[in-house]
Amino acid sequence: MIAIEKFMANATSNTYIRTVLTVLMIFYGSLAAGSLPSFLVELFKNQIFRIFIIALTAYIISKDIQIGVIVATIFMLSIVGLNRMETKELFNQLQHLVYIENFKAEQEKH
Repeated sequence: MIAIEKFMANATSNTYIRTVLTVLMIFYGSLAAGSLPSFLVELFKNQIFRIFIIALTAYIISKDIQIGVIVATIFMLSIVGLNRMETKELFNQLQHLVYIENFKAEQEKH
C-alpha cells in the first residue's frame, strides 16, 4: 500500500506524469468501448479483480478526483463492453442452435 501511495503522490504532483496518465486512460477508454482483448475479459470476469479495481478507484478519487472519475468511467465502459460481448456470444450460440434444429426438422420431412 505504501508503494501505491508513493506512486500516486508522484503521479499527482508532477503535471507531466498526470497529463500522460490522463491521456493514456482516455485512449484506453476509447478502445474499451470497442471490444476487450481476451486477457482483459478474463481479468474482468474475476470478482477479486473487480473489487480491487473498485477499491483502487476509491483510493484514487480520494487523492485526485479528475483521474478518479476517468478511472471509474473506464472501469464502467469495460464492464459494459464485457457484458455486450457475453450477450453477443450467447445470442450467436442461440442462433446456431435454432439453425441446427431447423435443419434437423427439414431433414426429417424428406
